[in-house]
Amino acid sequence: MQEQTDSKKSVGGKIPEALFWQFKETYAKRRESATEALENAIRLYIDVDKLNEQEGVTNAK
Repeated sequence: MQEQTDSKKSVGGKIPEALFWQFKETYAKRRESATEALENAIRLYIDVDKLNEQEGVTNAK
């Protein structure tokens, strides 16, 4: 198996404008770059999903 170096992937999509500006304002207050903020948001999203699995909560719509 090959060892991965610093491989990167792009994450994109359209979100509501109000959510975009809230996100931008928040990462500016935290003095993070947009990339750092997005990485943190993704990690939080994954962690919440893991917690929900542990508690038997489903995310069905």
